[in-house]
Amino acid sequence: MRRIVITGASGYLGTRVVDLLRYKYDVFAIVRRSVKESFENVTYVEADLSKPWSPQELPVAVDGVIHLAQARDYRKFPDKATEIFAVNTTATALLLDYARRAGASSFILASTGGVYGEIRDTITSATPINPPAGDLGYYFRTKLAAEMLAHSYSGLMSINVLRPFFIYGPGQPDDRLVGRIIDSVRTGRKIQLAGEDGICLNPIYIDDAVDIIDALIDRPGTRVLNVAGPDAITIRYIAQVAGEILGRVPQFEKVSHQSGRIVADHLPMADLLARPLVEFDVGLAAAIDQIKNQ
Repeated sequence: MRRIVITGASGYLGTRVVDLLRYKYDVFAIVRRSVKESFENVTYVEADLSKPWSPQELPVAVDGVIHLAQARDYRKFPDKATEIFAVNTTATALLLDYARRAGASSFILASTGGVYGEIRDTITSATPINPPAGDLGYYFRTKLAAEMLAHSYSGLMSINVLRPFFIYGPGQPDDRLVGRIIDSVRTGRKIQLAGEDGICLNPIYIDDAVDIIDALIDRPGTRVLNVAGPDAITIRYIAQVAGEILGRVPQFEKVSHQSGRIVADHLPMADLLARPLVEFDVGLAAAIDQIKNQ
């Protein structure tokens, strides 16, 4: 069976990617610490990418590497700057070198849509890069540096750089945007809005994000792909729909008079999947249904 290495394998996205691919590949899943619930037919490799490590425990030959790991303390700049750099950039360099030596034909890197900053026009892969300043700016720039390293290997293997925009869905932690809004509506906490309706964005449903990774493993070529959903919605809209499903009235707090926009073109991704992406209302209902059934 063909071999695949996946980092970030215990994360929200990584867990689901491992679960899907373990039926198709011999999966080596890199996790920071041992997982409570492991999958059958998966080899788990413990490695903290924020500290010095070596790929020596990985197979000597591999068909593809999927690098999904991200720094856990990505918001804690400058205190965690070295750890952020180690996971996002240093680990990428080590994994690219490992992939080359192990004969991999494919390398998939999870970057972030945050490298663009707030753009009024719809974001495409050709949109100029403009990471914002502030604490998150360092995180975005370390991801951008990883992208540049990956592109250097495009003559040696297929390189796919994914820039996700607000992944959401069932089981999402409540420290992520959509999960946090759902939890705020459920518990009655105030939701901060920039302007009247808050920022406009198009989140991507978890199943779509997983499926695009699956579709790219054996697809030749090098590309940068925005991973975004089909519906551009606002923070107020997310909260209102969540409130309707939960039977609660969202509480809002306006924090500024100007709202932003982070909306990416989803059509290139939909074309690669050759199917419609999950509509936001459908995905949000699925996420909330799981919470209600717990």
